[in-house]
Amino acid sequence: MIIISRTFDVVTPESAEEGESAESGFLSESESVTFKELVSLMESHPNPSCHPPSGEACEWLSSHPETDYRDASETTESLHYCRDNPPRRLKYWRKAMIAAGIIRS
Repeated sequence: MIIISRTFDVVTPESAEEGESAESGFLSESESVTFKELVSLMESHPNPSCHPPSGEACEWLSSHPETDYRDASETTESLHYCRDNPPRRLKYWRKAMIAAGIIRS
């Protein structure tokens, strides 16, 4: 099992003018997922926090923004490698990125 955290960020037109999020927080903290579940989550969160991604613990992956057309807000969700993982599990974070097609091996 690999431990991850999932966050969200909501940006409205008004908050964007101020360069801020209207709302943000955790969807889950220290959530245990299998390698297969992690790859699936990464496939739906294909945007790495840096380019080119290398699979480091400090990198996260974000979804494409979902627009709520009622108020023009955009919600983005992100996956984060949790520091509660033993050091030996970091290699699986990188391998999952490779399996999801985010990093080329």
